[in-house]
Amino acid sequence: MGIWAVMALGMTLALGQTRPPDVTQRCWELLKVAAQDKNPDVRKDAAEALSLVPVNGKILQQLDSMLGDHDVAVRLAVVTTLGDFKDKRTLPLLRKALADPVPEVDFAAARVLYQLHDPEGEQFLLAVVAGESKGS
Repeated sequence: MGIWAVMALGMTLALGQTRPPDVTQRCWELLKVAAQDKNPDVRKDAAEALSLVPVNGKILQQLDSMLGDHDVAVRLAVVTTLGDFKDKRTLPLLRKALADPVPEVDFAAARVLYQLHDPEGEQFLLAVVAGESKGS
């Protein structure tokens, strides 16, 4: 029985000396893979998950690429995530979403822009009310 205890202790020490992987890097890699998944629900979940991390250039770059997704639900999730940040650095991406061919996406972007006190969002919403925009 003593040999098994020594072996278990040796294994514990050997495993304890290995350096754990960088958790942040691993999480980022998982999000990048999910953002490119074939399943649109997984890509949508990735966009939503990105709202849980602090906004930075890497996150904005990932969301920018996701604004071009062919699935409407993914693009809506990206706009929602950008709105959740409540950060002026998201304005260029939200303005880009105003040009989306799907009315739900550009309307959602206009609402977020309006909430961030951006004049383009207000102008878009006024055009919708006046019946001059496809969002109507």
